[in-house]
Amino acid sequence: MQKRILGVVLLFFFLSLSGCSTPKSDFTTALRKLSTNETYTLDAKLSINQASTKYEKLLDVDYLDTTKLNLKLSKDNENDISHLQTNIAWHGQSIDFENIQDNQNGLIYLPVNSLYRFAQDSEGFLSERAKQVYTTALNQNEQLKGKYIDVYSALQNISNQPINHENVQMQAEQIKLLEEKSSITLYEFMNNLDDTRFKTKPDGTFEISIHKDDLVQLNDELLKAWNKNDAIISLLSDKNQVSTSRAKEIWRGYQNETRRYFKELEKDEHRHLDILMTLTPDEEMGIRKLNLDTIYKDDVAQDAFDVNLELNWSPYKKVTELPQKDDIVTKKELDKMISDGLKTYLAEQKKNKPKPRN
Repeated sequence: MQKRILGVVLLFFFLSLSGCSTPKSDFTTALRKLSTNETYTLDAKLSINQASTKYEKLLDVDYLDTTKLNLKLSKDNENDISHLQTNIAWHGQSIDFENIQDNQNGLIYLPVNSLYRFAQDSEGFLSERAKQVYTTALNQNEQLKGKYIDVYSALQNISNQPINHENVQMQAEQIKLLEEKSSITLYEFMNNLDDTRFKTKPDGTFEISIHKDDLVQLNDELLKAWNKNDAIISLLSDKNQVSTSRAKEIWRGYQNETRRYFKELEKDEHRHLDILMTLTPDEEMGIRKLNLDTIYKDDVAQDAFDVNLELNWSPYKKVTELPQKDDIVTKKELDKMISDGLKTYLAEQKKNKPKPRN
């Protein structure tokens, strides 16, 4: 009888152990729950806390450590629509963009009103002449306020190259496929990390440390995942307007380059690359906040950067509907706007042309 009682006690003990959560299991559960959200709003804030002058020269940007990028994405997967607001702040200046995407066919729409907002914020981003051309074209077409520009059609008008809308839809599907494969790979990567990497803090958040040897592995796994179908090849082929065989060469070159970079990084004991993730769980969304600190340092070359990415999820905030046909700027209207800008530009060129010497 005592043995039976002891057996029952041990059974309940082991069952309770198996039901106990760990920081890692709580983290992966939060990730799974987040992935099931069909609708959500995501606020992303990227801050460059430190950057060596090397990166300023590489990007041809001064005061890089003052750069901040804010994105607000409202995504409705049920209705295949997403709305993106972008703000770029740099050295005391700020500029905003906005677009709506039909995720079913890949078409992107730019509100004309955002062009007028850009005109107000363009100080320091455009030269005086460029700003004059830009504002003149807008002022002569104020009837377009409240409408939307089909970005691909606009590019077709400007470049005089036809846009194949079937290709646009196919590209959207390929990008979605790559996103799905990347998400699965990232989840598997996190799930395979050692349990000791996951810490629970007193405030209920999780802390996960990732090091350069992990990133070497992650890079390799992502490349393998993207190689499992031709989505990346098709995208490269369309983007660069090259043959499939040439796109494969480009892709092989990229893979070789990234693998070489990470292998050299892994072997060099003077170079350090670490990511510290801090996650705040949420019962409804799965994850409410995810903070990533990425720190790189080269002890020999005195090379370093420190970048912070903060992601905040919240319930879906409906912003707008997809524009209807009557809300979209026509080819004729777009041609007029471009023509007005071109006329102003040529007039300015003529005005500022130096007079010939007698």
